[in-house]
Amino acid sequence: MAAKTSFQVTSFLLEDLSLLNSELGRLVLSSALISSIGCRIFGTYNAYYAWSKMLHFRTLDYFRTEIPRAISILAIIFVLRPFMFWLMRRIPEGRPIKESHFFVMTVMFLTVSFAYEFLGYSAPLGAMILGLCVPPGRPLGSGVVEKLETFISAVLLPTYIVDVGRYVDIFQISMAHYIQAEIIILLSFSAKLAAGVIPSVIWRMPYKDSFALGLLLSAQGFFDILYFKLFYRYGVMLYYVFLIMLSNSLIISLSQSQSQSLPSGACLFMAMAQQQLCY
Repeated sequence: MAAKTSFQVTSFLLEDLSLLNSELGRLVLSSALISSIGCRIFGTYNAYYAWSKMLHFRTLDYFRTEIPRAISILAIIFVLRPFMFWLMRRIPEGRPIKESHFFVMTVMFLTVSFAYEFLGYSAPLGAMILGLCVPPGRPLGSGVVEKLETFISAVLLPTYIVDVGRYVDIFQISMAHYIQAEIIILLSFSAKLAAGVIPSVIWRMPYKDSFALGLLLSAQGFFDILYFKLFYRYGVMLYYVFLIMLSNSLIISLSQSQSQSLPSGACLFMAMAQQQLCY
């Protein structure tokens, strides 16, 4: 997880900072997408080697299990994406999407997510691929966002935060565990920051932009907590580590209101801190 860059978190952060359409924002977003794909591929094959040693199955058997994933991705790109363009052409110019169009998009999303879970893959992966294939802008892309944004931010997001919070008992965090975890967090963040800054400087980017790129690519956010919670539930992550990450995110969130009165440079660091829900 220390080497993981979340494309979704980076996109939301750039939107909050009004950098999404800037030259730096496009570079950061492209880098985050490549990093997310690379981490996904690396994680998949790393899991293959781990399970192959435990279960002693052949390489060919593993690739057979990956065939449905490849077919599903191709189906989303070459079947569902053209269908969405056809659906968009049926919407009158300048008119919002109809309830029937929104219903079709919702069914499509639920079907893809269920299919990925049924095949033994991750439902968020299928949803992300489908989301990347949605035609951007009006009327379809922005129309779906307008209909879902209020419900997600006002109902689903608070509900999930409450669900995560019921696992937290900060009184079980010892000072020794806290110091140990914070040292690892600092080292991980510094290494990833350097990995973003050094190549940019080598390719003669301005130092200010290079440092900003490294900070933006090092952001961790709400989407990563989904994986942190899964790691804890499946016994991959220790309980005190999970507690420290969520406790840090709570402390950082309390400082969010202070960022509005800070200078622009400090706002960038504060926004990074708000998104850095702890490595």
